[in-house]
Amino acid sequence: MNRLKRLLVGVRPWALPFYVITLVIGFVAFSGRVRSLALVVLAVAALGELLIHSATNVINDVYDFYHGIDDPSVSSMRYHMAYDKDIGPSGAHKVSLAMFLASIPLGVIVAVLGRPLAILLGLIGIAIGYFYTAPPLSLKYRGLGDVGVIAAGLLLSETGYYLASGSLSIKGLLVGVPISLLIDDVLLANNIRDISKDSSRGAKTVATMLGPKRASRLYFLFLALAYIIQAALAATSFLSLYSLASLLSVPLAFKINEKLKHDSSWLGIDVMTANLAMTFGLLEVVGLVVSFL
Repeated sequence: MNRLKRLLVGVRPWALPFYVITLVIGFVAFSGRVRSLALVVLAVAALGELLIHSATNVINDVYDFYHGIDDPSVSSMRYHMAYDKDIGPSGAHKVSLAMFLASIPLGVIVAVLGRPLAILLGLIGIAIGYFYTAPPLSLKYRGLGDVGVIAAGLLLSETGYYLASGSLSIKGLLVGVPISLLIDDVLLANNIRDISKDSSRGAKTVATMLGPKRASRLYFLFLALAYIIQAALAATSFLSLYSLASLLSVPLAFKINEKLKHDSSWLGIDVMTANLAMTFGLLEVVGLVVSFL
């Protein structure tokens, strides 16, 4: 692969849409009048988010390399920038920092276009992304990875709401709870599958701390809460009733449950959960957009 292709594959592009959708959910959750320039602001902010998320994925690979969480065998499953002989962990670290820094001018543009708090919100996002694995916080290795994932989701829904409305609101946080729980379930499914491997390598996750049975219960609790909270937000008028279009993704949740009844290995459940989260979010966005028509 040439350098550009390696860069594109190395940021794990299949994992990037989650948080962009979360940002858009916050944006379309605002039911008031949106200024005409708002879509430009949203597009610039989304590009900044993609850079931050990409940088986070790369720095995660770097510190997984340093901590021995990932070994050379991972390269046979996917491209891993830290194991690239031409780049290595130090080069991957520089790539990550470059992407974090590249997101800052985009925040400045959003601020100039009338949303000055975008710079602060973006810097908080950078901090969460970088210190998710990097010291001194290293949230992932202290069993706080799930906290970081959910916090990032709530930050983005709040940011989306701010971009549309010009003000911060508890509503911006609340509308991000369901999708954030589903995104974290992707991480939980991955960590439940890898409990044995992570435990043998000293990796501390919620799954290794709880054990497979309790971690599985937490997974299904988050799954149920995502739908319950979504319905509650619509019932209390925090969201339009059209947002309940997201409930059309329920059959995917039942498929996950059925698969686990016949196969308790959790293989492939992270991918199925990712598809569920994407479908849930896209249906919600479509529903909210339709409510404006």
